Amino acid sequence: MKKLSLICTAFLLVILALNNTLVRGLMKWLNTPATTKAEIVGKDGPLTVMAQNSIVNKYAVLAANASAGASAIVINNPGGENGLDPATLTPGDLLFIIQMAGASIDTSDTPNYGTVTNLNNAG
Repeated sequence: MKKLSLICTAFLLVILALNNTLVRGLMKWLNTPATTKAEIVGKDGPLTVMAQNSIVNKYAVLAANASAGASAIVINNPGGENGLDPATLTPGDLLFIIQMAGASIDTSDTPNYGTVTNLNNAG
């Protein structure tokens, strides 16, 4: 165990003695915090919900299939108070695009729009 400690100490001293660009770059990389997409906020900043039963998400439906890597999509407002009006979107808005496969949802023009009515083995 003493040999391992001595080897590790010697290795660290050599690295410190070299103190070159490569070693400094490696140390900077090791100390760089990871940023995940979950940490990104929209142009309006974080949302503070002030009242119960506030609607924080809006939903839309693709008007046509979107190809992988497409830089634009066309959406339709499904209606209801949870419906996303495309006219309200402006540059800098964050959108979460997800493809649901197989589940059946409530498509009525009510507050229940989007409620899963049957998983159909999708989840």
